[in-house]
Amino acid sequence: MNTCIFGDSITWGAHDFEKGGWVERLKSHCLENHNGVDVYNLGISGNTTEDMLKRLESEARTREPKVIIFAVGINDSLYIGTKENHKVDLDKFKDNLSKLAGIAKTITDTISFVGLTRVDESKTMSRTHGIPERYYENKSIDEYDSIIREFCKQNNLDYIDMREVIGTGDLEDGLHPNSKGHEKMFKAISEVINRFFSNNDGQDGMESKKVKSLKFRHELVKDTLEGRKTVTWRLFDEKSLQVGDMLKLIDSETGKQFSKAEIISVREKKLKDVNDSDFTGGHLIFSSHEEMLKHYRDIYGEKVTMDTPIKMISFKLL
Repeated sequence: MNTCIFGDSITWGAHDFEKGGWVERLKSHCLENHNGVDVYNLGISGNTTEDMLKRLESEARTREPKVIIFAVGINDSLYIGTKENHKVDLDKFKDNLSKLAGIAKTITDTISFVGLTRVDESKTMSRTHGIPERYYENKSIDEYDSIIREFCKQNNLDYIDMREVIGTGDLEDGLHPNSKGHEKMFKAISEVINRFFSNNDGQDGMESKKVKSLKFRHELVKDTLEGRKTVTWRLFDEKSLQVGDMLKLIDSETGKQFSKAEIISVREKKLKDVNDSDFTGGHLIFSSHEEMLKHYRDIYGEKVTMDTPIKMISFKLL
């Protein structure tokens, strides 16, 4: 399921120095949790709805998306010199939204709009990039955001509200979210659009079962493919791994899938209760509980204790 996300510098990921922006976080999330979802980040710094109209059809059609997400408008709301001189005026903005949706509907029925984030006016009033001065103002952003919200309501499209998501402490320069802000945006947006991706899970011969991803160190890939490694141990299992789950096995170094597998058994023990009989299926062998504790603290941090449960997962390649 190809997913195209059109936007501006916030979509592109500006100032997220940890993970590259909310779209890149969404891309990683889909790789880990959804089967056959490819996310394309089509954010360009400075883009308005006018700019997007010039490139939407050609960039979308080449990727044949099932989902199109728009995150645009904050640069339209920018005014230059005076408050009457918006980069894209309100009437033109309304018309552009209609045109964008119209083009998108010729490609897919699954279309969403991300609402606009607010700014820290102490840093954006004004934002000077030469002469004349350019301003981002929350009152103006509110007007443009309300147009997006009403447009989505009238056309039965998803509107993902950002009004309460990003605070001034989540902004790097007054306009662009920092890493914390991008994480908040990712969580809010993924809550809404995950259902699109969930409907796609179960393809590629795994029709009735949810597909989950497990990462393996690069040096374990060959042993796994050649059948020497058939067991993996996992702590703090956030994926609720269980018998029957279908897996995408990912090389953690390259980020690429190297095989598919099915979980055939799951056992759980506290670290302190692990004994020699548990070291099966090509799993790394530890000489003591202390060595094991150090190994897993190196991976998961100091939260690992002797009472931490370990899931021992046996799998077979498909």
